[in-house]
Amino acid sequence: MTRRERAEILVAAVLVGIAGALDLTGSNAVLRFVAAAAALAMLARLVGTATEQLGGRLGAGGAGTVQSALGNLPELFVALFALQKGLVGVVKAALIGSVLANSLLVLGLAFFAGGLRHGLQKFDSPRARTIATLTLLADAL
Repeated sequence: MTRRERAEILVAAVLVGIAGALDLTGSNAVLRFVAAAAALAMLARLVGTATEQLGGRLGAGGAGTVQSALGNLPELFVALFALQKGLVGVVKAALIGSVLANSLLVLGLAFFAGGLRHGLQKFDSPRARTIATLTLLADAL
């Protein structure tokens, strides 16, 4: 483990401790939110880094499987804790935000970066049509 990885783990632990302490002391809600968001962002970064390292050892297929299984782990924890407190609306909003971020933001950035690097891009029409249809069906539900 490198020095940078140890520092990131230490920062994540400190942020989680601060968020927990602020929650236990009943501090200002905005301050608790900011501390929890920073802790979650750092934990998500750690999970992403660990997933990339594990995927590097498993190959492309294993990396995709690990990423799909562990990539949304922080969101899963948020959803479980929110459901435990009866905050169904928060869980729905988090899921919708995750889907929109992945399907629109990440896909759009991939198209943009691919266009910058490779110029005109061509896509497999039947596969693109299937994905678009599935996206519309998921949106209708």
